[in-house]
Amino acid sequence: WHILACLLFLLVLGGAFVKEKCSQDLAEIIVFVICIVFSGLILVNLIFNVPAILRDVSREKNRTFDAEMVLTAENSPNIYWLTFDEYSSVSVMEKYYNYDSSNFIEKLEMLGFNISYSSKNSSHKSSTVFTNYCNLNYVVDDSFSEAAKAEIIKDGWLLKFLNSNQYSIRGYGRLNEMLGDNNPYVVYEESLQNSGSQTIGGQSPNDLILSRSVFHPLFEKDRDYFSGAVLNTFDSLKNIRVEENPTLVFSYLVLPHEPFIFNADGSLNSSDNYYNWQEPSFYRNQYIFTSNEIIEVVSSVVEKDPNSVIILQSDHSARAASDSQLYRNWISVSDMRSIFNSVYYKGEAFDIEGLSGVETLRKVYEAIFDIELPALLEVPYNE
Repeated sequence: WHILACLLFLLVLGGAFVKEKCSQDLAEIIVFVICIVFSGLILVNLIFNVPAILRDVSREKNRTFDAEMVLTAENSPNIYWLTFDEYSSVSVMEKYYNYDSSNFIEKLEMLGFNISYSSKNSSHKSSTVFTNYCNLNYVVDDSFSEAAKAEIIKDGWLLKFLNSNQYSIRGYGRLNEMLGDNNPYVVYEESLQNSGSQTIGGQSPNDLILSRSVFHPLFEKDRDYFSGAVLNTFDSLKNIRVEENPTLVFSYLVLPHEPFIFNADGSLNSSDNYYNWQEPSFYRNQYIFTSNEIIEVVSSVVEKDPNSVIILQSDHSARAASDSQLYRNWISVSDMRSIFNSVYYKGEAFDIEGLSGVETLRKVYEAIFDIELPALLEVPYNE
């Protein structure tokens, strides 16, 4: 807007100069040329943007598709959708962290989980991925502004659809930051409040300042709160009560995403290494801690609610986004788009191999409600 004001000021000055120094005929020629140039620019912009306009219209039509249709069948299963930020795929952990996930995978399979080893999303940006997740389609890509994605996700098709079908929606973890504190479809339980704006790596201004100052102990205190909130959320999920009415338990935890608070055994890491991507062990240890907690949570849910549906998903794999030396130089963008993707479907076999996160969610909900969702919109992979 500042640039626009300056341009308008210069335009006024130019007009005054032309009027003062040029003849009437020359001034008319200059005005005519300017009009032709600007008209041409407008026409060119319109031509080049027609595909994007048509795409956005198609996405909006799809996003609002029959969200209020009532299809609930008898004995609708409870759904547990547990999402973890930056939880890497098995292949990424093996390739970049020399970590063998077979013990974790075996435990999931013994519980009845189906696992995809080759799932990838269309983007490695959380806001893009979760907006598409909540709409069961590729309604946005990375070209959308963060503000636009925030508005679209708040009114996501999936939440409206489940609400119309008498599902209670209970949110855990930092879900309120994703969907908004006043989302009409969600009752928030344990929530990890965010203090405000963050860097791409998840650091708040307080993090950046306190961790590098004499007020370092205050940073430790803030992290103690964060770790306690994480543990409380995991405990709530482990001890969750099975509701009589159909319920979606929707959890979002920023794990094993930085800051690297936890060691593998659950003890607390030194704050000096909260954002240390150069040493792989800090991410790997928080990954192991998260994996151990996941096993405890899903073991409890399967025991209490064996006819439920449990979806374990990440948005992307490790990125090292806060480290300018490593980001895009160490882990390839294609590997960043790899996700962990697993489904427990009432203890039954449920093939999701190779499906993206959106495709997996669509297959799950089509199976639960015996419906056919609108065709997937094509979105180019964002590299």
